[in-house]
Amino acid sequence: LVVDGRCVRPDPMIVNLMELLATQAWTCLDRLRGLAQLHKRAMSDPLTGLRHQGSFNERITVAVPGRTALLAVDIDQFKSINDTYGHQAGDEVLVTVAHALLRALRQGDDLYRLGGDEFVAVLDVARSEEAVRVAERLTAAARAIGRTVSVGVALQQSDESPDATLRRADAALYAVKRDGRDGVQLAV
Repeated sequence: LVVDGRCVRPDPMIVNLMELLATQAWTCLDRLRGLAQLHKRAMSDPLTGLRHQGSFNERITVAVPGRTALLAVDIDQFKSINDTYGHQAGDEVLVTVAHALLRALRQGDDLYRLGGDEFVAVLDVARSEEAVRVAERLTAAARAIGRTVSVGVALQQSDESPDATLRRADAALYAVKRDGRDGVQLAV
């Protein structure tokens, strides 16, 4: 009926079957859209739209020692923003900073919100200096919107688990915090 060029009156039974087929196709497409939305919600932080802990854990399982860097990022003075201006203002800062950080990353780099004001970027790099340059881009992006961030950088070592690499990146991050914030530190 669809491709036949002859003008014929369709059999009502065929019309009913086509309507049933169209309804089934629409229902299947609608379910697929719904599943895609549920998957996105399950994998994303609802506030910032960034991927979260579950996605991060999946990503670091395929990390390549010596080629994968983790950048632990923390918004400086974030607690005082929440305490002084309220959580709604804090949420606005989180969203603004998250988008600025995301724009500063390179194609193929991944950014995750692990909770609160804690972010982690996962980069594929040739050398640690490359990861430090990206981290410096993140601090510049935050400054451009009137905020500052502290960033700890760790290149995964050959005998190291991704969790240990993240702990080293966190330790480097806290070294930046102790030294006055708004900077980058490479973990040793």
